This record gives sequence, structure tokens and C-alpha cells, in this order.
Amino acid sequence: MFFLYKSSEFLIIKRVKYFKALLIPLIKLSGRSNCGRLIFLGRGGGFKKYYRLIDFKRLIWYIPCRIIKFEYDPNRNLFLMFLVYLNGVIVYSLAPLLVKVNMYLSNNNFFSIKNGTAFLLANCLVGSFIHCVKINSLICKYARSAGVFIQIIRKLGNYVLLRLASKEELFLFNKNLCILGRLSNVNVKLIKQSNAGYNRRLGFKSKVRGVAKNPIDHPHGGGSGRTTAGQPSVTPWGVYTKGVRSTTRYLRFSLIKWGFFKRRTGLSW
Repeated sequence: MFFLYKSSEFLIIKRVKYFKALLIPLIKLSGRSNCGRLIFLGRGGGFKKYYRLIDFKRLIWYIPCRIIKFEYDPNRNLFLMFLVYLNGVIVYSLAPLLVKVNMYLSNNNFFSIKNGTAFLLANCLVGSFIHCVKINSLICKYARSAGVFIQIIRKLGNYVLLRLASKEELFLFNKNLCILGRLSNVNVKLIKQSNAGYNRRLGFKSKVRGVAKNPIDHPHGGGSGRTTAGQPSVTPWGVYTKGVRSTTRYLRFSLIKWGFFKRRTGLSW
């Protein structure tokens, strides 16, 4: 039994006979750690899921692969491509825009106009949209969500200036791997979570405000339930939730590199 899900971009096949070698059963922890302590609030419930092993390394080069079908992934907000290489290797990969079934892709060391093709940043054109960028690791870590892309702004020597989806700009070594194109399911942000059951099926429970709890349960608790806590917003364990740095200092280092190249080459914006 199967079900065809027609999105704005692909024809997604759900509830089919999946390739079991690429599936791993997920154990639900309901927001608990390995010690059994609650570390995430509002987690639990939902359906049984399997994790799809996705090829974030792209280790097979110069061998074409064919797109067999597009599949729904319950663990992320975009779709997957079921790829088969000519040497017999079967993998999952994130589906970008403007790709179709029976299209051939490959991981080359030169630039291509096909979305989904992997190559080095040194071979990419300035102004291109890319995703799944490797940054000092073995797997692609940047730009892996629905509708996200990274734009190449400038090339300076052995470095490439990238603009992330958060409008942050950073320099990367041009030998890092990237994949051409913007990721699929751009309109996922327009989905309205109409009722509480929508989130419960996704594995999220409703949360109770801290001021509505007792003082023994939350630092904001006590009182009538509508008064302020009289202190900065904290978690149930007393950690500050506002005004804490959420990003690294990597942006500052990239700006320092830009100033170094600007002095050496005399370039400007």
C-alpha cells in the first residue's frame, strides 16, 4: 500500500517498501538524558520513526548517479532523493530545487549547471546558490534545512567569502565541498500548526508557563500566575534565557581575515 503526496515541487511517495539497509530505528527519549533526567521540556509522543542514512560526505566522485524517486523524511522539513550510482551504491541525499526523476547527477571537480552536483568552492561561480557546505569536517554541516541556501560573494586568493542564510558572512578555504542549488520545500514556513494534535503527532507536547507553576517547580512560580517573576527570565534550572551569546566568535575572525586581504590586495567592497 502506498500514498502519493503531491507537493508544489515533487511527487512524494509515502508508505512504500523502503530500502531497509538505509533505515535505522529511532529510540524515543522523550527529552531525557542517558541518566533518565528531564533535560528538554515539551517532548514526547508521536509516531514510530526510522532515521534515513543520508550521504553528507559525498565520497564517490566522477561516477554518475540516477534519481530514482523522491521520498518524505519524518526527521526533517524537506524531501530526500533516492540515488543509485552506476557502480551499484544506493544512498539518500537532500533534494534541491529544479531536479526531476531519472535525472543524472555526479560529484565532479569542475563547475556544472545542474542542481545537486557536488564540487569544490574554488570551482563555483561568484553569485551561485549552494547548500551542504563542508567546514573543517568530514560531513556537510551548513545549509541543510528547507529552502535554505548560501550565496558566494567574492573570491580572494585561496579563500571564498560566503553569505549564510542568517546574513552572516565568513571566509572559507576554497577546497571545501559544496552542492549547487537551493534546497526544496521552500513553502514549509507557510504551514500553519492548526491545533495541538498537529504538534503531538510530531513529538512535541504543550508547555506550561513558568509563572503558572509552583515555586518548587520553577523559579518564576508562585503568586497569582499573571504577575512577573521579579527576576530575569531563567530556565527551570536557573540558567539565563535572554541576553546570552548564542553564536561563536568565528565571524570576528573572518572579518579579521577580510581586513588582512584588504590591506594586502587593496580591494574594497
